[in-house]
This record gives sequence, structure tokens and C-alpha cells, in this order.
Amino acid sequence: MYRLGYYAVLLSSGIGLEVSAYPKPGNVHRLVDHGDTWFEDFILTSNVITYWLYRGAIRGYYKRYNRYTIGDLIYRIVRDSMQITGGGNTCLGSSLLLTPLSLSIGELLRERNNIDINDLVRKACNIIQKYSTAHDTVMFYKAIRKASPSYLRKTDETHGYPNVWSPSYQEEIIGRNISLWRILQYSSKTDVVAKEIVSSYKESIDAMKFLNNRLANHGIWNRAVVETYLYLLSKIRDTVIARKYGLDLAENVMEFARHILDRVTGANREWINIVMDFDKKLQSMKCNPGSIADITASAISLYSLWKKRSILRV
Repeated sequence: MYRLGYYAVLLSSGIGLEVSAYPKPGNVHRLVDHGDTWFEDFILTSNVITYWLYRGAIRGYYKRYNRYTIGDLIYRIVRDSMQITGGGNTCLGSSLLLTPLSLSIGELLRERNNIDINDLVRKACNIIQKYSTAHDTVMFYKAIRKASPSYLRKTDETHGYPNVWSPSYQEEIIGRNISLWRILQYSSKTDVVAKEIVSSYKESIDAMKFLNNRLANHGIWNRAVVETYLYLLSKIRDTVIARKYGLDLAENVMEFARHILDRVTGANREWINIVMDFDKKLQSMKCNPGSIADITASAISLYSLWKKRSILRV
């Protein structure tokens, strides 16, 4: 069980290292807080989530997939982090990404000592596809309602799926036996975090490799994480921005991020000033690419696991 606890720590490192990097344009970082979420809230969350990721790894190790796979874990991570910090949503997206990985680690470490990183993400995807239940969906909805993200509205079109704010959402989900996998498949059309899971963490792995290359280039963690964040922002339309402000702004942010990334990777000491200007622009617009931050955290977690080369390899 010691190994499982150790890997839970590595998984949770993504949240703390992601929020600590600065200046990440539009996001909370060590120099910028948002209204109900402060830098310290994310640091506390990275500690809170470790326990539940450990529980997930144990569940995967013993294949205890009955009523729940990850829905209850996600809810408890969100609930506990908000209760302890007293702040707002710090981890809805990141807990959705990291929890399946914890189950996958448990399963694979029961079977072997050496795990290919691609096996890890495929197994995480397969566990949710094969074992998730309607009860997982209910708990995931509870986590969303608890986190109360501003971009989800009662008037949103859900194409026959229960609206998260519906008073009868539990009855609708259980009555129609809607598994969490079905919800993620549907959501993946418009939500990049859900898409990450159903596509076996494609962008997270790509960003993990980019992070590794940048660290090999200059060896500075803060800069490498900011560059990885910009890399993702330059190629993925952020869900939060698109839902709150529209597709046009999301596309404009992507295009500008490409320009900034080109300048930053070719710069020396002045790189931080280049990114700082972009950060000030997005902060002034209250334009927060939260989905990109979640995938950045996932990429860092995968990198941390991969660097434990005696266990994980690419």
C-alpha cells in the first residue's frame, strides 16, 4: 500500500505546481487571486486531493467497482477542498482528470511493476467506460452543484440529458440508468476536460512531452509550466471562455497565445515580462482559461509519474 500512497502524492503534485507557476495568463497564480478562489486554496486542495487519490488507487488495486467508480471520489474532493479552504471551485476539472488515473495506477500495479504511460491513460479511460454507473453520474452532478461553476446555467440546452440544476436530476439519472461514461461522451463535444478522458488524455500526454522538452532546454520549472500552459492555450479552445464569452473570444485568445508562445520560447530574461502583459490583459477582462489550467495540471501529474522511471516509461 505504500507504493499506492506514493503515487497518489505524485498525482496530486500537478495541482500545486500548476497554480504556483506565474504569470499564467488569466488564472490564479502566486501573484494573483480571484474573487472566491485564492492561491492558497489551490495549495490546500493539492493536499486534500492526495487522500482521495490514494483511496482511488486502493479501489483500483482491489477492483472495487460496484456502486461507484469515481463519482463519489470527485464529490468528496470538491466538498472537502471547499469546506477546508472556505473558497470556491478549485478542483472540479482537475479531480475529474486525476481520479481515473488513480484507479488505473491501482489496477496496473497489482498486475506488474513496469507500466507504460500509454497503458495508464488507456486503462483509466476503459475503467470509466466499463464500470461507471448512474450512481457515479449522480455524485458527479452533486460535485458540479457544489462547485457551482458560473458557466453552467439552468437555461443550457442539454439535448435530452438531465440539466445539472434540475430539481429532479437524481430521479432522471437513476430512472434512465445514465452512466458517467455516457455523460462524458456527450459533454466531450463542448467540454475539453470531458474530451480528455474519452480520448485517453491525448492533450495531457502531448503537453507532458512539451513540458519535458522545455525543462531539458532551460531547466526552470516555473518557466516550463507557464510555457506548457501557453502551449495548450495556443491549440485548444478553452471551454470556460467559450461558454462565458463566446467562441470568437476563445479563438482570439488561442491566436494570441500562439504569438506569445513563439516570443517566449525564443526569449531570454525578458520572457516573464512578455507573459505578464498577456496576463494583465486577460485578468482585466476577467477571462480565465480554467479548462486549460486543468489539463496543465494533468500534464504535470503525468510528468511526475513518468519521471519515476523505475515504474513508468514512455
